[in-house]
Amino acid sequence: MRRSNVVSAGRVSFFVSEMTASLSRLSTVVLVKRVTRTCMTRTRAAAANDLVLVDEFDRVLGYDNRKDVVRARARGRGVYAIITRRAKSSSGDGYDVEILVTKRSETKDAYPGRYCVCTSGACERAEGGAYDATIQREIIEELGEAFAASCAIAPMLFRFAYEDKVMRIFGAAYEVTCSGEATPAFADGEVTWAEFMPLRRAQEMLLEAENDSGGIQFTPIGRYVLGAYLAYKLRGATPDVDWNKRAFGGD
Repeated sequence: MRRSNVVSAGRVSFFVSEMTASLSRLSTVVLVKRVTRTCMTRTRAAAANDLVLVDEFDRVLGYDNRKDVVRARARGRGVYAIITRRAKSSSGDGYDVEILVTKRSETKDAYPGRYCVCTSGACERAEGGAYDATIQREIIEELGEAFAASCAIAPMLFRFAYEDKVMRIFGAAYEVTCSGEATPAFADGEVTWAEFMPLRRAQEMLLEAENDSGGIQFTPIGRYVLGAYLAYKLRGATPDVDWNKRAFGGD
């Protein structure tokens, strides 16, 4: 008997059904792998931005996500830069030292919308919690690459221990000197306004803010860092880094 080469409609339907199911399973596996890779990439990126946690001797204990650190006021590390430049005095005779005053965005975790006399940031896992690496990143992130290229970051001036109602940190202070007329670019949206002004005028603004609670508000940490910076520049004095003798900031 000759075997028929004709495939029944039922068998064709069965084969099509099986192939469709196999393709569907394959697509699901591919999709799961893609989602897994994406989640892992996002998880690694998020972990890199975790903030460093330290003990009372400023030794690294570990890392945690920014939201939890801020909510718990966990002790960490931060960097604070006084950004300066030389400018011709208003009288045209000689030069004045100007410092950069910035306004923080309303989305900042700490003291949103306030003015500050220093550019700052928290130390993260990505840099191993290191102060020097953090200050370089923060200048670029907050003020832009073009502006950062015009700046020279001096070695760390001093460290300090500090606490206020928002944060508990060991901080490192830096002096950053800018040349030329480069302007900040607000690269990451954390700063919404910035202007160089004579150091004397910045000090007057801080004093006015202290005497007028309804006027311009500055960050407590900024006020503290500027005072410590001036004491260092004028007298060579440095703050205490003993956590038990830490400075306390007001509102």
